[in-house]
Amino acid sequence: MVRWEPHRIMPPTTHEEWCAEFEEYKKSPEWLLLNKDKGMDVHGFKYIFFWEWFHRIVGRSIGVIFGVPLVYFLARGYLQPRLKYTLMSMFVMGGMQGVIGWWMVKSGLVDKRKTTEVDKTPRVSPYRLTVHAGNAYLLYAVCLWQSMNCWRPPQEDFINLKNIAAHNNMRRKLMKFTFGFIPIVLVSGFFVAGISGGTSCNTYPFVGNNWFVSKKHLLADIPLW
Repeated sequence: MVRWEPHRIMPPTTHEEWCAEFEEYKKSPEWLLLNKDKGMDVHGFKYIFFWEWFHRIVGRSIGVIFGVPLVYFLARGYLQPRLKYTLMSMFVMGGMQGVIGWWMVKSGLVDKRKTTEVDKTPRVSPYRLTVHAGNAYLLYAVCLWQSMNCWRPPQEDFINLKNIAAHNNMRRKLMKFTFGFIPIVLVSGFFVAGISGGTSCNTYPFVGNNWFVSKKHLLADIPLW
């Protein structure tokens, strides 16, 4: 959990292995500043370990599910050049997602008591979280786009000279919505999650008694941005 081991698949299986893994976790700031005072034992550690392990295994499984058919289709010559390079690039980006994920997790293993940050709560960098989550959504968007391209010929049977203008107008509106509004919502959401914004003000959709943030919500040593 506190190490990046791409070759590792199975979690600890014996009590001794769990205890050894737990001892490694006890060196992390999250244990020292949060869970130690809560009295977490090895059984509580198994719970949080499972979700991190499950997340990594799902990511690796996606790589296998995507990569094996890709190699097969490449070997049989079924892919057109443009689609071939797109899929190969997506596979590389998927591998980079694992690297970015560890880069993000590693930021949560820093003891903030030794830094100048105001908030000493151990958590991953919201910037790195945004990069990690944003890259995942980018990969999903490209997958969706390529799927729509593969389904394009049947769709074109319904388009003629009479309705092509309406179809193009709809596509332009969807494009503006997809590349304008949705990324703003997603990125802002990543940052709110990264700083645990819900725990600081749980009066949604209000900020306290107001609709928007005011000066009284900000500390003097925290920049406005």
